[in-house]
Amino acid sequence: MSVNWSKFKETRVKRFFLSLLTLAVLAGCNTMAGLGRDTQAAGQKLENAAKR
Repeated sequence: MSVNWSKFKETRVKRFFLSLLTLAVLAGCNTMAGLGRDTQAAGQKLENAAKR
């Protein structure tokens, strides 16, 4: 029984890059959510200052 090492390595590389892509997407979503909260907080402060 022989193992096709070329195919095995190719599969590992694909899984590695898919994992990296998944992490990048998740980190990007988290970063954008934080940016949205920061922008919302800044707008709220500006609105409160304008009401005074």
